[in-house]
Amino acid sequence: MKAGIGGGGRLVLALAAAGCVRGPDPIRVPGIDPEGIARRAMLAYDKNKDGRLDSDELFACPAFLTALADFDANQDGGLTADEIAARFSDYIKVQPGLEAWVCTVYLDGQPLAGADVTLVPDPVMGDGFPLVHGRTDAAGVAEPRCDGMPVAGLFCGLYRVEVRREVNGKESLPGRYNSRTELGWEIPPGVLRRGEKIWAIRLTSK
Repeated sequence: MKAGIGGGGRLVLALAAAGCVRGPDPIRVPGIDPEGIARRAMLAYDKNKDGRLDSDELFACPAFLTALADFDANQDGGLTADEIAARFSDYIKVQPGLEAWVCTVYLDGQPLAGADVTLVPDPVMGDGFPLVHGRTDAAGVAEPRCDGMPVAGLFCGLYRVEVRREVNGKESLPGRYNSRTELGWEIPPGVLRRGEKIWAIRLTSK
C-alpha cells in the first residue's frame, strides 16, 4: 500500500510552497560593548570616584567579586575600567552565543529540590539581556534558560543570582540569597571558562 499525504500534509506542503512555513527564528545574541560596560560599571560602583573598584565596592556587584581573578590582570585586588573592558574584548574575539549552563543548589550541604533559580543581568551589561529562570529537580540540579528562548542556556555576561523556595506560601531561604542577594556570577564563553560547566550554589539556612 502506498503511503499517502492526508489533508494536513497537503496543507503543510501548500503553505511551504507559498513561503508561509519557516524554521525557528535565529537566536539574537545581545551585543557586547566592552567600553560601555566598563563605563557603566565605574559609574555604578566606583563610589569614591578614584577610577578603581576596591574590595569594598566590589561587594555591590557579586559577579565581579566572584570572577575577580579573571578580570584583575595585575592581581592587585581591584578593578579598573581598562581591566573590565579587556575582559569583554576577549568575549568579542570568540563570538559567544547561547551558553549551556547547569547549576546544583545545596542547602546546608544537601541538594535542594524545588528551588527557583533566577539570573538577573547586571545593569552594566546594557540592553538586550533577558532574565534567566530554572527550577531544581530532586537532585538539586537546574538547567536555566533565557525567557523566550526555545532551548536551555543563557548569554555570556555578569549576573546577579537569586534563589527562592516557598514552603507553605512563605519564602524559606534567607534574603541574602534572593531579595537582597549576595550571589553573582560571570558566565563567560566556554573557551574562557575555568573548571567544570556545572556550578554549585551553596546556601546555608542560618
